[in-house]
Amino acid sequence: MKITVVGCGRWGSFIAKYLADAGHDITLYGRASSANMQEFLRERKNQWMTLPADVRLSTELADAASKSELILVSVGSQQLRGFFEEYRQTGCETKQFCLCMKGLEITTGKRLSVVA
Repeated sequence: MKITVVGCGRWGSFIAKYLADAGHDITLYGRASSANMQEFLRERKNQWMTLPADVRLSTELADAASKSELILVSVGSQQLRGFFEEYRQTGCETKQFCLCMKGLEITTGKRLSVVA
């Protein structure tokens, strides 16, 4: 399955590695300004793991999302609303997605499934 994992922190990068090792076609998306993504782009690794060579790295959300059947979201819970505001501009809003995160939005008290 073609899957994009959004978020290149500890949990997102683990999900990407695990699914790639299981044989899925994985793109790991991170913001260009993300220190985690910059480390992956330079070395394909972070302090926890080395990504398999077949995991594609992308800093372009529309490109990463358009090539996938499923979008897995693993961003900080307080960044989820902003992520979806950006995601809705990609033209990929009909794609299936799954939240791989927990928590509440502090400012509203809403569950993340409601924010999404």
